Amino acid sequence: MGAYLIAAASAARLEVGVELIGTPAEENGGGKIELLRKGIFDRIVAALSSHPAGQGGWSVSGTGLGVVGKRVTFTGVASHAGSAPEKGRNALNAVIRFFVGIDGWRQQLETDSRVHGYISDGGKAMNVVPARAEAIFGLRAKERGSLDGMVERFGEIAKGAALLTGTKVEIAEYLPYYEPVKANLALGDVITEELRRLGVTPERGVLVTASTDLGNVSSKVPTDWVRFPVSEKPVPGHSDRMRDASISDLAHRNAMITAEALGSAAVGIATDKALRDRIAK
Repeated sequence: MGAYLIAAASAARLEVGVELIGTPAEENGGGKIELLRKGIFDRIVAALSSHPAGQGGWSVSGTGLGVVGKRVTFTGVASHAGSAPEKGRNALNAVIRFFVGIDGWRQQLETDSRVHGYISDGGKAMNVVPARAEAIFGLRAKERGSLDGMVERFGEIAKGAALLTGTKVEIAEYLPYYEPVKANLALGDVITEELRRLGVTPERGVLVTASTDLGNVSSKVPTDWVRFPVSEKPVPGHSDRMRDASISDLAHRNAMITAEALGSAAVGIATDKALRDRIAK
């Protein structure tokens, strides 16, 4: 919002409009993906964004892992676990074997790929063979081709766990397909120059091993983003320490620097057709 207000102060000079687009549900739902489907980004010549960082310093033109979320449900046959366990087909056993298969698969994954999950349903009573069990998984990779291959192999491992246990398996979408972030380097040059003017020298092209639906925007529109530090020392993301760091004076100062840099970059882009043409290439 701060960047938008800075750009709006120069409205009379702008050759193209500057829009403030709110994009909710990044963590669980992919709000930007829905906005893309609705055509919100159809006329955008460049998208500028930012994100607080708990680890590392300033960075521009970072890349991010794509991610897809899957809900895996195994269905077996319920039976009394004490008097007739042989009549059951244990869906929880299938989930456990699935996790073992995933752990073995990790040895063949690329070093910057990720697969992680948890058991969301493992049965309802200790004396009943579970007829249903469920796990939620995320798969991540820096290239779409690698991620697509991971999704295929993931499904094969799930089928193998079902065969081992005499159960059935169903795989459904849990999180929409977040594409890997592809930064626009010409756009990043503009942002970097604005940060340097404000006394900040960011790193370029850092791989962020987290994921964001900004990746989907970056596949359609020239996109770049600033990651600004909220603490002097690294703190884990999505933690109490990250929350506390984000209300510090340092975090607020760096957020203001980011706002000024992005706002000035937006004005530069909106008043320079040659620059817009270069970014669009």
